[in-house]
Amino acid sequence: MRRAAVVLVLLLLSQSAAAAPPPGEAEVANDICSTWETSSGVCDDYDSALDSSPSSGTWVEGTVELEIETAEAIEMVVSLAIHELPRGDLDLFDLDLEGDSNPSSGIPADYIRNYRDLARSDGESVEDKLVEKIEEIIQAIVDENFPDAEMTPVQPLSIIDFVTREDVHCSYDPTSDSIDESNDVANDPFNPPICLKAHLSLMVEPTNLGMDPNTGDVDRMMRGLLRMGAHVESNFTTIAEAGQLIEYRMLPPLYAQAASVAAPGLLLQRTPAGQTTSQRYSAMAVDNLAGSPLAVPASSLLRTELIHYDGTSTGPSSDVSGSELTLELVVDARDRMNTRFDLDIEIHHLWGDTLVDWGVDLGSSSISMPLLTADGIRMFDTELDSDIEQILDAVPIEALSLTFSQALGAEVGFQPPSFAPADLLGGLMFTHRGGETCDENLPFRYCVDGRSAMSGEYPVVLQTTSMPSTMHITQVVQQLIARAQGDISTIDLSIVNDEDLAAMMSVLEIKMQTDAGWLQDLLPADFPQTDIRIVLHLPDWVDSTIGDPNTIVLDAPSSGSSREIFGFTGSRPFDWQHAICLESGRGGIGDPSVCSDESEDLICGSNQKTCVSFDVEIDIERFAIRETRAAIELEFSADITLELYRLGLVEKEEHLSLEPIPADLIRRIIAIGDRREGGLL
Repeated sequence: MRRAAVVLVLLLLSQSAAAAPPPGEAEVANDICSTWETSSGVCDDYDSALDSSPSSGTWVEGTVELEIETAEAIEMVVSLAIHELPRGDLDLFDLDLEGDSNPSSGIPADYIRNYRDLARSDGESVEDKLVEKIEEIIQAIVDENFPDAEMTPVQPLSIIDFVTREDVHCSYDPTSDSIDESNDVANDPFNPPICLKAHLSLMVEPTNLGMDPNTGDVDRMMRGLLRMGAHVESNFTTIAEAGQLIEYRMLPPLYAQAASVAAPGLLLQRTPAGQTTSQRYSAMAVDNLAGSPLAVPASSLLRTELIHYDGTSTGPSSDVSGSELTLELVVDARDRMNTRFDLDIEIHHLWGDTLVDWGVDLGSSSISMPLLTADGIRMFDTELDSDIEQILDAVPIEALSLTFSQALGAEVGFQPPSFAPADLLGGLMFTHRGGETCDENLPFRYCVDGRSAMSGEYPVVLQTTSMPSTMHITQVVQQLIARAQGDISTIDLSIVNDEDLAAMMSVLEIKMQTDAGWLQDLLPADFPQTDIRIVLHLPDWVDSTIGDPNTIVLDAPSSGSSREIFGFTGSRPFDWQHAICLESGRGGIGDPSVCSDESEDLICGSNQKTCVSFDVEIDIERFAIRETRAAIELEFSADITLELYRLGLVEKEEHLSLEPIPADLIRRIIAIGDRREGGLL
């Protein structure tokens, strides 16, 4: 029934009555088509020199257009130009072509058209057998890439467009295909050919497009890969049996284009409907016209490397900038003996070199990824049964432990990391919010449309922590001071401990502009480009004078300036504005006396920054008057005691603010100095 419908279509498109030959002298010498099995018709003279495929009895040229709608669906159009078919395929063994033909010569197109209605021994017409042969050729082409696909009815064509050769004009009309019937044709029985096409809608095998057959949403993942900058290799098998020349064209979906094609394929371009920029595609012609019917068909792979394509833009596939990682270390140093270290590792993207160095392999032999973004990690976790856990094993935790141990002067030993819970800003299980974080309307874990498509804007976050240990805040302050601007950078706290610094900060306020870039210097040489942030919760004896008094934040970006202003002061400042007396107020508990500026034994008033007293005892051992020399001789010994109660210093460093120093702190400073070799005094 289907073949009858096809034949009906063909007949409706052809003329039913023979046209009279044009006036003038006939050029065709033979009268085969008007004497054998029919009384009317003209067929051009047979000449084997005009046969492009004399050894096989078949001459078929055509195109196979593979237009990929999505990574799961393909529209395939097979167009064939029949110049010649074997006698056996048409059951025309008894047709004598005369000229220099022989019994093995194929039947040219002129004769097929002329005898299309001729019934053969099995009751089928030549046209029936022609359609069967065309279906057989198309089925062989389809089966190479799409086994078990169902055929659709074939339809006639007036022209076949080629991209590797000249277009072919066709005819199905037996009354205008001979030189004696039309002025614009030559005495060539093989031309014009009979052209038919079939249009098939097929499901794509993921492997044809370089994708894993176990992929969840193949089309969405392919869009994501290409948008992320990946190169995906597609493979389609091309085939041409003996006597055939078939041109294959692979037209990528509208989000992809060909970057390269393996030889002998060609890289061509077109501008798809509705687009403003050209799209590259691949083509390959398989020429087996001279092939032997006893040999295997000619076959080749149309191997195409696909990249991202945006039909309205010539910009990059994805906007990937900034650092690959962000390390945020939260240090809770409020208890010096039990300091906690919590590290978040934000993965924005990982370049190919990092993936290789870390041994992370989420791709395949057909997928080349120059980088892997946070959305890409979520994509692999969503669509494939990928071992995402390998990222946890790949992060060099020991190197990071060493980096922060050196930075903080503490023993930091991070535990194996885990994926942090998702929040509104990222995480492995983060979901994009339609219209807000992604231009897609529905929520997805990875985004394939819009400015944030397949980016690292919403990072995947790993978390780890270290066992509590002892940390001296003085180590961090020393690092900041050493890199500060001005003379303050000469201050050496290498022999100062936290207790010393706590005492000093009671009279001292430090404000400085410093560079936290030294944190970058501590990273391993081959570590990915990383932004570092340390959030330090201060002990209760020191306050920050910038922002939150309980916290300082050190930012060390991978590029650009890392200079910031820091300020520190003691949380319990020394109140120097009180009177100091020799005896009053010093009796301890129960002493009713009070030292004030009016006390008789006042040593230092409440408004005096510097308070010093001298106690001098002189013991005169001998006293003599020498009248003859008009001189007095005096021998004595003296004990002089200098008592320093507080000391006000003149500030010459603009980054320091110093209150009067009490005696207890002066004693501590002397003790600190004595720790140096040779001592302070």
